[in-house]
Amino acid sequence: MLKNTILKLNDRNWYNILQKILDSKFLTILIALLTLMSNLFSLEIICLYCYLFIVIIAILFSDDLLCLLPIACCGYYTFSRKNNPLSNSMTSVFLEKSAITHLIIILIATAVFAITRLIFDLITKEEKRKLPRLTWGFLALGLTYILGGLLSKYYDSKTAFFGFTQIAALSFCYFYFYFTIDFKKVNKSYFAFLVTVISILLLAESIGMLYYCNFFSKDVFYRHDLYTGWGINNNVAACICMTFVGPFYYACKKKYGWLFLILCNLLLICLIFIQSRNGILCGLILFT
Repeated sequence: MLKNTILKLNDRNWYNILQKILDSKFLTILIALLTLMSNLFSLEIICLYCYLFIVIIAILFSDDLLCLLPIACCGYYTFSRKNNPLSNSMTSVFLEKSAITHLIIILIATAVFAITRLIFDLITKEEKRKLPRLTWGFLALGLTYILGGLLSKYYDSKTAFFGFTQIAALSFCYFYFYFTIDFKKVNKSYFAFLVTVISILLLAESIGMLYYCNFFSKDVFYRHDLYTGWGINNNVAACICMTFVGPFYYACKKKYGWLFLILCNLLLICLIFIQSRNGILCGLILFT
């Protein structure tokens, strides 16, 4: 947004450096590391403020918002076991009013900057003033989310609201990035790199989950103890299975592809350790 004003200044060096950082793979790795630190050491508030800082810098200075895609992908994995509000230990920081205040500040600031940038891009970029091809597909998907289980005796307003929140989050990410990213300029291997980084993040978080559940020190272990701040073992396994595509892509395309095959094997072993039967089945199918 401030690009045109800044480029009129005599000294553009700092802006060029900032743009290179925003466009670099280093930023994606940094975001993944922030997510991992938050998940392992219960640093959610600090991590979310770091996200907010990156969001503001990108919205104000970046050509497009591709650099924010890692935050959209990794943000879900930020929350730690200790700060899970559903934990029986009642130690969650999100049960405190101060933490809720911080969350409200972060959400409002993010919304203000994000909406402002969206309006700016729609005004200045004529090619973006049309609905994307998947609009009707998202509408149909949204109806299945909201109406799924309609004839069940367990279906109620809460069920519909939960489905609405899920499809609203997915739709927001898709439509927002459609209008704020020039995908024609995106490197073909970018998404494979992003997914591979997320696969390593999930592998590390899974090891952390096993550690905090005392998996390595118990003679008898119960699967229901396997959960983190954002889901149980089955949720973790499902996310891991979705990331296999990244390492497999590099295994086929890169000279040292065997290194990525090792990563794939580690992910499969991780699925076995976290004891998700559907995850193990899906992982074996992917390998075959």
